[in-house]
Amino acid sequence: MKKLALIGITLLSAAALGACSSGTTQSGASNITVTSGFKNDTVKRSGYTVKIDQAKVLKAHSKGNDTDHAVVALYYTLKNSSSDNITPDTAFNDTLTVTQGKNTLDPNGVPADKFLTVSGTPVKKGKSAEAAMNFTLRDNKTAVTLTARNGAFGKVIGEESIDITK
Repeated sequence: MKKLALIGITLLSAAALGACSSGTTQSGASNITVTSGFKNDTVKRSGYTVKIDQAKVLKAHSKGNDTDHAVVALYYTLKNSSSDNITPDTAFNDTLTVTQGKNTLDPNGVPADKFLTVSGTPVKKGKSAEAAMNFTLRDNKTAVTLTARNGAFGKVIGEESIDITK
């Protein structure tokens, strides 16, 4: 349990630091393959939904990725159906874990400057916001898995696999 708590804290901290990175535009192809649990690439939670719109692999030092490593850019939409204001980052981090093999991937900025402010801006009831995050890949062959949970440490809702080789 301590290990899970440490992973969650690390992800949240990395997301906050990663939001300071800059990107410009996006490139690559959509590679989402549903394996189970997500319906139409959407995770429904009490109060909001997170829809994975697109996944792209961005090479090192390419548009949208100014780092030394390839990243997978995940584009998503948060729709808030509760009276609580929730940010896209909070919804994503409280719902999804991004792994490659047995490794949890670290957030590493955003694929375009327009996502810098969106990710931390509260979304009001009945409204939606498009956001994105980059995650540093460990290799260029192993699929990336999105695991949805009912809360950061809650029951697994489902998984999606992203084939990064295409």
